[in-house]
Amino acid sequence: MFGLSPEWLLYNGQPIADSLILAHHTEFERLMALTPAATGTAVVAGDPAYDRMLASRHHRHRYREALGVAPDQTLLTLCSTWSPRSLMGTWPELFREVLACLDRDRHRVAALIHPNIWHGHGPWQVHSWLADCVRAGLLLPPPAEGWQATLLASDIVLGDHGATTCYAASLDLPVVLATFPEDDVAAGSAGAVLGQLARRLNRHESLATQIDRARTEYRRGTFTPLRDLVSSYPGEAVERIRALCYRHLRLAVPNTPPVTTVIPAELVATVPRSAVAADHTVCGLNDGTTDDESPSAVITRYPADVIVDRSRAGYLDPAFLVVHEDHPQEALRGIAPVIIIGTPAAGQDAPTALADAFARFPRASVAAVRVAEHSVIATRDGRMITASTPDPGISAAVVWQWLLTRTDQPLPETVSVAVGHTTLRLELRSVLEAEPGT
Repeated sequence: MFGLSPEWLLYNGQPIADSLILAHHTEFERLMALTPAATGTAVVAGDPAYDRMLASRHHRHRYREALGVAPDQTLLTLCSTWSPRSLMGTWPELFREVLACLDRDRHRVAALIHPNIWHGHGPWQVHSWLADCVRAGLLLPPPAEGWQATLLASDIVLGDHGATTCYAASLDLPVVLATFPEDDVAAGSAGAVLGQLARRLNRHESLATQIDRARTEYRRGTFTPLRDLVSSYPGEAVERIRALCYRHLRLAVPNTPPVTTVIPAELVATVPRSAVAADHTVCGLNDGTTDDESPSAVITRYPADVIVDRSRAGYLDPAFLVVHEDHPQEALRGIAPVIIIGTPAAGQDAPTALADAFARFPRASVAAVRVAEHSVIATRDGRMITASTPDPGISAAVVWQWLLTRTDQPLPETVSVAVGHTTLRLELRSVLEAEPGT
């Protein structure tokens, strides 16, 4: 149990603090075993961080909204403590692997990194390590504030033996351990109980399958024994700590009740996922079985910013690249068969902008742009199509997949498209024939 050994608490054999605040009576027992000289300073007062989360649970949906997580999306949070045996220290590629394997329309991914990592290596280094992950949609709250609200907004947590993962379990969230160094965890502690109750992540099995199974098979109340070890006085920490402080001041405790403030949603407010995206897109088509049934498509999009071993990522076998023209990786822009361009500038129409895209990206076969509340798609062989969705990535994916696999069939006028948890009716209409190659 970190922080209760003599080297942290004593100087020349004497306690360095007048009071040592503990969250639970089991910590006091550990203190007696490790550093009996400091037991006279110990005060079991509960956990104010945990109390604040309990007081803020009703704002879960506000936190999700502030994070940019849609109501029907799953928020997966990665939690790493510090030290070489932490998640960040033993499996740093997991951040990329999780982002790469999850449908970005159904999932969002956040990372809670221990403050010691932020301060030990510096914010620049942390952001440098995870820059590609952030481009792929990773939510990265700063270390001091926002982590509690992010936990409350989460649907599932992948973590290690750190306190943040323990908090997630105490909040009755499904928790999967990506790493768990048994020797670093004190027997009988909340962390030890976490190791006994939580399932472990298997590096040799599909991450997406394990994540889905952990959510669907989770039974509420699994971590009740751990929750009971988080605080001996749930909801009372502020009152007890305030009373202790006034005793040190030799003043009477105020008659006013103590205050536990709710966590503001603004602490986790984030910029929505950038439209400058690169996706591995899988588009499954169904021609329709009856005369009155329109063709349908199922689109799944995986972030292409993060590099994965495609030989192990079978879900990417039928995928093709859809990349925005402003994406910072030239390697992706240069090989993408589908290019998305920005809104045409004043005085430039969509056909001119799309023709320019083909000139700049010779390997692109389809280009698309949003115009007002619809999209315009062009093909290198001269076709121009309007689509009834403002998301050019969706409409271009359908057009590209149809032209690739249905060369002898005309493009349908209507396609039912499933993206994430949403199904939309996509109307396609040819608007003109352009010169091939323009």
